[in-house]
Amino acid sequence: MSTYIGYSPNDFLYVQAGSEFPVRCNIDPSLNSQQCGEIIYKQYLGDGLTDADNEKIRKCYEKELCINKEKATELIQIQTNHLGSDRRYDDTKQLYWNEMIKTVNLMVGIGGLCYLSFFVI
Repeated sequence: MSTYIGYSPNDFLYVQAGSEFPVRCNIDPSLNSQQCGEIIYKQYLGDGLTDADNEKIRKCYEKELCINKEKATELIQIQTNHLGSDRRYDDTKQLYWNEMIKTVNLMVGIGGLCYLSFFVI
């Protein structure tokens, strides 16, 4: 069983491909989600943004891209592990059914021999 992750330009796995600046994962510890939300809301309202505000927006964007990059790496790792466990499960299930068929065949053979020994001979 294979999993294919298709390309989508809006998918968080590929956001960096279209960015205007390289992402550096040096997240500014002074930024928190509330500050980023306020500045983005200010931009949404169309209030005048200063150069400092624009720099904060860029830093917030970089911060979110870094978080997305970490989550994408984690997702790919989980998928890789999950695919391996699927394979192990399928192999184990196949072994189980092989043993079940052997057991049924053995029981049918013993039953047939008992029938032949009691009723035919």
